[in-house]
Amino acid sequence: MALDELTRCSTELGLRGLCFNAARQQFDPSDTRFHPLWERASELGLVCLFHTGMVGMGAGQPGGMGIKLKYANPLLLDDVAGGFPSFDDHFGAPRLALGGRATCDAAAQGQRLHGSVRRCPQYWPAEILQQLKLVQNKVLFGTDWPVLTPERWMDEFDAFDIKDEIRSKILIENARRVLTQGPP
Repeated sequence: MALDELTRCSTELGLRGLCFNAARQQFDPSDTRFHPLWERASELGLVCLFHTGMVGMGAGQPGGMGIKLKYANPLLLDDVAGGFPSFDDHFGAPRLALGGRATCDAAAQGQRLHGSVRRCPQYWPAEILQQLKLVQNKVLFGTDWPVLTPERWMDEFDAFDIKDEIRSKILIENARRVLTQGPP
């Protein structure tokens, strides 16, 4: 049923991508049970975005509201990213360094991953800034509003010494390309 609905939404409704929050949905994206879904999404040229890292919803709540952070580990995407070319990794803290590095490394190796760095730029690890040149076509602006406002994100991002052409790709051009043409 999921494969039929995915196909229908793509072909009849113009669906361009899927977004998953494995920690909230409590599933391991590397589980082979989901491979047919990833294969179909890849065949249809859809972007699959996975939220990894911290899940703010359960923070400070008894039992974390049942949210299991083990499903937010970006390394769960390692086994599947190479086999399914339209995967996207949406990474966040506290695994920003791990998720960001995993995404940057995979993108630099030619895998079709995109990262939406939606944490406060002031907390980005130096390695992400160092690798922006390598993955400048695969990083998208994202704020996680209303927790992080676009204004705050932009103020902090503006403080970085980043070339205007790279800044423009991150803020506008990459998203425009992915949403209109699909991943490179």
